[in-house]
Parts: sequence; C-alpha cells; structure tokens
Amino acid sequence: MLKSNFSKRLTNQFEESFEEVLNLTNDKDYDAALRLIDETFSNLFRLNSLFFNSMSNDNLIDILKVGGEIEKDKAIIISKLLEQRAHILAIQGKDNESFYIYIKALNLFIEAFLCDKETDLNRYFKDIPVIIEKTSGYVLSEETLKRIISYYKEVGDFASGEDYLYELFDATGKDEDSITFAKEFYDFLLKLDDAVLEKGNLSREEILEAKSSLSSK
Repeated sequence: MLKSNFSKRLTNQFEESFEEVLNLTNDKDYDAALRLIDETFSNLFRLNSLFFNSMSNDNLIDILKVGGEIEKDKAIIISKLLEQRAHILAIQGKDNESFYIYIKALNLFIEAFLCDKETDLNRYFKDIPVIIEKTSGYVLSEETLKRIISYYKEVGDFASGEDYLYELFDATGKDEDSITFAKEFYDFLLKLDDAVLEKGNLSREEILEAKSSLSSK
C-alpha cells in the first residue's frame, strides 16, 4: 500500500507540473517550459535533466530497474519529460540535441511498454509511434532498433517490425547476433495464426521465405 500511495503521489505531482509545461509550450514560452521540466525532474527524482541526458540508454534503464524489472511509472514520467524537452528543442532548431533526447525517451518508453506491471499512465504509450516517426530517417543504434522491432512485434505490426529488421542488418552488417535476433523474430511469428499474421501485414509464406534466406547465410 505504501508503494501504491507513493506511485500515486508521484503521478499526481508529475501531471500537475506537466500540464503547466504544456501550457508554457503552447504559449511559446519555451525557456520557461524547459526550466519547469528541469524543476520537475529535481522535485520528483532529486536529480536534474542533465543527469538523465548524460546517461546512456541502457544505463538509464538499468538504474530504473528493481529486481530486474523496470519501475514503470517512473520510466513513463521520465520519458514524457524527455520527450517534451526534445519537442521544444526541435522547435528551437536544435535538431541534433533534440534527436538525441528523443532516442533516450523512445528506448525508455518501449522498455516500460514491454513491462507487465500495471500503471495509470498507459495512455502515454500512444507517443511511441510518434517518436519512432520523428526519428525515422536517422541512423539508429542496434539497441534502439531491437527495441523498436520488439515494440512492433508486441503490438502486432509485423511488417513494420520487419522493416526495422532490415535497418538492423544495415547497422550491424548482418552479423551473427542480428541474424539470430531475426530468426527468433520469425520463429515467434510462425507460431501465430494466419489471420493474426495477415492483420500484421505479413503472410506465412513471406515469413518462411525470409527465414529461409537467413538460414542460407
């Protein structure tokens, strides 16, 4: 119960502050919005945004894990704050900095999405495809590509997952690890009903052909 009360209090504090951040952004008071994002990080986590910005994607995810499982509420809150910061920086023309923070938010968002824990913040997961779209056209890291593929696999958009699988091959030179990852992806799909595969825009024949091409490598 204590943990539940703490999570509820954290969520309420975040949503109050975030609403004000959105109002400042809509009013084009971007510097004030960025300051409030920093203050919210400090008030909720006793750390400023520079700390979260400086962490690698995997390190950030690791520090939010307890018993090997990510703290879902915290992960979503940090993702939303980072996403809004990236959005404002993009408006200000700071595209490189914005992209870097979008990627950090995306990795954390997907990790939270894939976690089985319950949360009142599920509605924010609708931002994941939005961030994916904002980062499309950039060269993404292997870790980010694998998370995007896992996301699309989970939501049943198998064709989009396969598209990013090809990007993974480009990023890794189609090394042994990426081929193993691809085989596991296709093996998972082959266990599903044809109707589910068709809904995900991949047929069983296409999957078998793609897997066969991997086996010949």
